[in-house]
Amino acid sequence: MPTTPPIILSLDPGTKEIGVAVFCGRELCYYAVKTLRCRRPPEALLAEISRMVTEIIARYAPQELALEGLSRLQARSALVRLAARNIQQTARRAGLAVYVYAPAEVRRKICQRENATKRATAARLVVRFPELARYHEPATRWGALYWAHMFAAVAVGWLHGQEVYGTEDPR
Repeated sequence: MPTTPPIILSLDPGTKEIGVAVFCGRELCYYAVKTLRCRRPPEALLAEISRMVTEIIARYAPQELALEGLSRLQARSALVRLAARNIQQTARRAGLAVYVYAPAEVRRKICQRENATKRATAARLVVRFPELARYHEPATRWGALYWAHMFAAVAVGWLHGQEVYGTEDPR
């Protein structure tokens, strides 16, 4: 009896923006960058993150969370570590299985080469998901940094789907 793959919520954690992607089987059914407005005090930031994650879970009813792990630079920030932990706790309270992937591992596996860049990873994802093309070459440096969060979320969710459910390669 065939079973359908679960809905996967994937996130790129941060304290200013959070990249979001939702996979319904092999389809990318939602993608966005959520801007966090309430950054001080830290308790308010964590409450906003929890509310945002809870709203996405309520809307899409995912069974799993694929989370991009923190880079070395991000891991130095206590607040970013708290934000990532808050996301995991919120997802677990909602009954989601949580999977964390190292950023370099995600890029390496998607691009199938060592030292793959975020830009190369985004280019691979655009081949599989043409609807993302308009975000791949933004006109400003700010735009590139902003949409990189969404591409990171799509990348980690797609990798999770590939590794766990055998979805096709994004070439």
